[in-house]
Formats: sequence, C-alpha cells, structure tokens
Amino acid sequence: MHYSQLFPVDDFHEDSAALYVDAALDHNHGLTGIGFTLKIGQHQIIASENHLLPRASTPIFAEGQALLQGISWCIDSQLKPKFIFSDCLNLVSKVNGDWQDHSALSGLVS
Repeated sequence: MHYSQLFPVDDFHEDSAALYVDAALDHNHGLTGIGFTLKIGQHQIIASENHLLPRASTPIFAEGQALLQGISWCIDSQLKPKFIFSDCLNLVSKVNGDWQDHSALSGLVS
C-alpha cells in the first residue's frame, strides 16, 4: 500500500523522510502487532521495527499505540521524519484536530 498515493501530500519528494505506522489485532491470541518504518521517499527503507503487545481494546487504539511507539522510536533513535503516514483515517483526523471526544485515545494522542 502506498499511503502517500491515497491522499496527496504537499512537499513530499523522493528525498523526504517519512515515518509509516500500522497496527493489527490478533483476536485469537489476544495480541496487537505494531510496526513502524522510516523511509526516504517511497522506496528506500532506512530502519524499521515491530512489536507484539497485549491486545488493544479497539483497532483505533492499536493504531494510536503504533503512532505513539513510532514517534518515541524516532526520538530515541534521533530520526527526524518530515512526514508521518497512517492508514487509519480516524487517527489522522484526531491528530490533525478534526475529531474530538473524551476517550482514552484522545488522551493518548493529545
């Protein structure tokens, strides 16, 4: 999946550093898989990581965990992405300030 092709992003170039985050729930084993990748442009992978965590309560919370862990990983590794991509539109809306509520997710991303 090419996240940047789903929604046009101004100023994204082949030399732009971008963090891609994603999550998946495994209901059978009670686990959440999260992963994050730092790429230059759409094709050059610089670094990536993935983790298994206890199952998140909802898919959007799992995506929020992936975002938080991905940003923390970048800070700890001194990586500086110019863009962050997620395939979770509700999470993107929340981070961009277009969606508000009083859930645990709100506390996670605010």
